[in-house]
Formats: sequence, structure tokens, C-alpha cells
Amino acid sequence: IDVQLSDQPDSTHWKLARNGVFTVKSFYMDLINSGPISRSLHIWKVKVSLRIKIFMWFVHK
Repeated sequence: IDVQLSDQPDSTHWKLARNGVFTVKSFYMDLINSGPISRSLHIWKVKVSLRIKIFMWFVHK
């Protein structure tokens, strides 16, 4: 995450899209183009509810 301090109002910028706006397509394309993903063992070690772990495992697959 790139954080820059200024006197301007806070704003967000999605770096995976040229216009800075989040889209599912830009996120999906980044996932597809990022290459192979390591094993999902780290998902099970996160301290969140089991429902979220299962959801993240499905997303990972």
C-alpha cells in the first residue's frame, strides 16, 4: 500500500485499473495473470471464522 500524506481530502485509487476505479474484471485479470498461487495452507491459519476460511479457500481454488 502506497501512503502519501497531504492536506488534501482522503481518496482511494485502484492501481489495477487505469482510471483508478475498482472493477471485478480488473481484479480477475490480475488473478489470472499473476501466475501459479502457492498452496492454500496459510488460509487455515488466519484467525477468522470458518465460513470466511472456506470462502477464501474456494476463491483460491
